[in-house]
Amino acid sequence: MLPIHVNIPLRSKLNFDRYYTDFIQPNKHRIQSLYLLDPFAIDFFSSSVEHISKCFQLQTLVLNEIDSKIIERLLTDLSSLNNLSSLSIRIGCDSNKITIYNLIFYLPVLKYCKISFEEDVRLGSLPICMNPLSSIEHFIINDNYNLDEVEVILSYIPHVRHLSIEYQNKPDPKSTKIFLMVLDSLTHICVTGDRLELDSIEQFVKNHANQIKVVHISSFGLQSDYAPWVKTISSYLSHVRVVDFPGEDMNHCRRVLQIYESIYNPRYNSFPYVRQWFFTHEPMPDAYLHEIFCSVQTHK
Repeated sequence: MLPIHVNIPLRSKLNFDRYYTDFIQPNKHRIQSLYLLDPFAIDFFSSSVEHISKCFQLQTLVLNEIDSKIIERLLTDLSSLNNLSSLSIRIGCDSNKITIYNLIFYLPVLKYCKISFEEDVRLGSLPICMNPLSSIEHFIINDNYNLDEVEVILSYIPHVRHLSIEYQNKPDPKSTKIFLMVLDSLTHICVTGDRLELDSIEQFVKNHANQIKVVHISSFGLQSDYAPWVKTISSYLSHVRVVDFPGEDMNHCRRVLQIYESIYNPRYNSFPYVRQWFFTHEPMPDAYLHEIFCSVQTHK
């Protein structure tokens, strides 16, 4: 039985009905990947008669601009699919984020998940999970969270290797920060948004200090208390080395790129730029509104 990969672009309802009747309906049991970009196609697959759980071989599902009223019913149906390992969804306004996350975390074999929210609404009262069951390893979230909310999300995904949270809907540039951390387990955590306060970053680092391999923070504008804050956070990181690129004449953007390269390169510990106990502080010109510091843990 050959697998089928279905990509349904925007088309008229009449053409979709014909395509469904002639091709999809007799082959549902063979579909392994499904890309639904049209709203009425998504509505059709979430109906009580033709719902998506009949595609029991489905491994990859991509949904574009799904209505918040439909997503909960659809995610409930997906829980019966024992082969679904990849899910990408874009959700409209007025969604119940707590319900959506709970439904996603209980998808039985999900490994990759990308979820985008149109609405900038705080996560709310999602509790810390004491008995996590999620199999997610790669989680990408387009939304705006603080690190307390990130800590809650982490409690649900014990097998995660890459967590990326990025706010893309016009964040406040003066308060936007990038926070990146790599743990001993090679788990990468990267959060970008305008709700990352220095106090919360300090607490997050303190909570994970004994696991940290890499810490990186970029900011469009660090506060006047930056220097004492660095001194405080250093007390939790006595076991790390810090990346620096001294004595090289380069433009600021290239310097940023080299710092990121050193973070992600598995051979970063052999770079000649690594110096013990030096927090690099990179003030940028007014045109960039950007500053950097970065640290890397010693290999033992």
